[in-house]
Order: sequence, then C-alpha cells, then structure tokens
Amino acid sequence: MKSARTSKNATRRPRRPRTIPTSRQPLSGGSDVIAFADSINQGVLSEFFGAESNNSIRKLVIAAIECFAIRGYRATTTRDIAKRARMSPAALYVHFRSKNELLFKLTIVTASAMLKELQRTAAVDASATERLRALISAYVRCNARMHTTLYVANYEFDVLDRNQRRAVVAIRRQIKQLFADCLNEGEVHGEFQVRGPQHLRVAIMSLCNSVSQWYSARGTLTPEQLGDLYAGYVLKIVAPLPT
Repeated sequence: MKSARTSKNATRRPRRPRTIPTSRQPLSGGSDVIAFADSINQGVLSEFFGAESNNSIRKLVIAAIECFAIRGYRATTTRDIAKRARMSPAALYVHFRSKNELLFKLTIVTASAMLKELQRTAAVDASATERLRALISAYVRCNARMHTTLYVANYEFDVLDRNQRRAVVAIRRQIKQLFADCLNEGEVHGEFQVRGPQHLRVAIMSLCNSVSQWYSARGTLTPEQLGDLYAGYVLKIVAPLPT
C-alpha cells in the first residue's frame, strides 16, 4: 500500500515556466525601443553590445526584447530568439554567452539611456519648478517609448544574479537622486511645499514608472503628451498651499 506522501508526489504536476500575463503584454516592437535608445543616447548600444554597425547584434537584441515580452524569460529559448531574428541558433553564441547575458545587457542599456537623458535634463540652468517639469516629462516619455523593455526588466529582475542586480540598482539610485535633489532645491527656495520628501519622491517616481506597465502605442496620447500631462499633475502636488 502506497503512503499518502508517495501518492501525493505521484500526482504532482510539473511546474510551468512563468510567463508575462497575455493581457498585459506590451505592444511596441523591440526595434522601437532600440531606435529610441539610439536617439536619446548615441553610443549607448556600442558601449554594451559592440560596434553599432554590427547588424547581427542588433537583430538579436530586437528579437530578444520581443520574445521576452511575449513569452517571458523562462519560457523563451535561445533558439526562439535566433528564429525570430532569422538567424541560426549558433549565431547567438557568437555575440552573447547566454540568454541571461542578453537580458542583463538589455536591462542595463535601457536604464543607462534613461539616466543619460535625465542627467542632461537636470543639467539645464532653470528654476527647480522648471527642472522638475522637464524631469517628469522626460521620465514619462522614456517609460512610454521604452515600455516593452522596461516591463520585461522589472518583471524578470529576479532572474539576474546578485552582481547584475547591483549594477542595475546602482543606475536606478542615480536616477532617484536626480529627483531627490530637485525636490530638495525646490523646498529650500520655497517653490515646493514638501512633507516627507522621501515618500513624496517615491510617490512621484511610482506614478511615472507605472506608465511602462500600461502604455500602448494604440492610445490617444503620444509619449510626449503624456509627459506634459504628468508634469502638470506633479507640479500641482508639490505647489505651496495658498496663504
């Protein structure tokens, strides 16, 4: 007679690989993400992927973004990526050591491009109010334009190893600091009324980050229009109360 434990193990179903929920899968293609990253930060791709003229790398990167977005990291094989790129399975290993390295570099490239854009925005000589307006607008625009990769990067973050996660977190901390510095400056000069600056910064950035979770190119507003809209919301939140 079999024990209850043996019987339970015998009927246990194999664990299915986790995939991104179909109803929330991003719509934009990988080529859109890479084109935008190129436009806001010339050279970022060559820094992490080698020469920009290498069309094979570009095709593999675009294919990986789309496969990860549709199927999820675990359910995607290197063969799937190569097939979508219309290349042989062996071609991927010429440029990348593994599927994991591809995911890591996609995450780093997206985060680095966003950081560079926000650093340029923050460097403009303007009041804290105008700087915050520009930062919010740029941040929302980036979240919308690169929403496919950002969604994948956030959803699959735990797949990265400890050192990879540290590298990504280091970039994200720099982005957070840009917003914290702007809010602090505005409070010092009386432009903002800030209560609990750390919590306010988290709330503002969470509002902007959420765009990558729901944005659709089929929507009625462009990323630029969304950026302006969100900037207006945030400035109302931080505005001093009328005396």
